[in-house]
Amino acid sequence: MLVNNVVLTTPGSGATLATNSPGSGTTEYHVAIPATAAGHLAETEPTYSVQLPLVDSVANRYHFELFNGSGSTFTLLLRELRGLSSTDTVSPNNLSMRFDFFRTTAFSSGGTNHTNESSATAAANIARYDTQDSSLPSGITCKTVLTSITTGAWLFTKYIPAEATAAARWDATMADRMNRAVFEAMDEPGIEFMGSKRLILYPGQGVACRQGTVASAWSFSWFLQFTAV
Repeated sequence: MLVNNVVLTTPGSGATLATNSPGSGTTEYHVAIPATAAGHLAETEPTYSVQLPLVDSVANRYHFELFNGSGSTFTLLLRELRGLSSTDTVSPNNLSMRFDFFRTTAFSSGGTNHTNESSATAAANIARYDTQDSSLPSGITCKTVLTSITTGAWLFTKYIPAEATAAARWDATMADRMNRAVFEAMDEPGIEFMGSKRLILYPGQGVACRQGTVASAWSFSWFLQFTAV
């Protein structure tokens, strides 16, 4: 909202309050500009996506880890984490795959590292939503098909159906937005005033995904969205 005038809020102190008068211009309204706890105005937080390639279903496989290296100057706020199965492939299995998510406290072992701003679809790729935002430092990584992880805490579990007739995905909407890990849609009105925290990754922390003990004939992909402050 644009500001037409300012009014004195504390006589003699010089403090002012922004107002706006839409329509007739005869009535003044207070102007509020949403901001985050980190001090970013609404829609100004540097935002990044991570799209992972299809990962084959293998029992107990570590599908990915997003890690914020100990030398990072950023804190990562995970806004969205979405998994889906390859529904363009017929599967003989009518099973739901279990996936456990963990906070990690050190870089994982093994795996394939991500690319940056790449057009290739064979590896995890991190991209900026706004090309004028800073590129991420090398210590912020996303790897796929890991050998092992260093577990700090078990965060939550999700199941993804592996059958052609199911809506084979789960995402950050409605029932999935629970306090165990609050993933919030970026375009939701009033998002800056939500009381629950997102999943926060400080330097030296990450989030990793491990498949359960059951496998299927399908592959799975993952999408993450986070801000760096």
